[in-house]
Amino acid sequence: MRYHKAQSTVEYAVLVMIIAASLLSMHVYIKRGLQGALRAHGATIGEQYCPGNTASSQETETQVTTKESSRLGLSTTETEETQKKQNKQWVWR
Repeated sequence: MRYHKAQSTVEYAVLVMIIAASLLSMHVYIKRGLQGALRAHGATIGEQYCPGNTASSQETETQVTTKESSRLGLSTTETEETQKKQNKQWVWR
């Protein structure tokens, strides 16, 4: 009786190992399928950043105006700074 009980335990262990091995081997294909589905849905949103096919440009224009005045031994300095930024990004497909 004990021999049959041990045999069924070994059979269950072998069955669990076979199922685990099959899931591990299919992991790569399941992962690729999910990534493909995410990429397809992302493409419907609009243009995406692509490291090899995206160019960007940034221009910054800075203007600094300094006004110094002296009166009765006191000097004052006024500084005004203006910045203008422009960013552009292009994606090629």
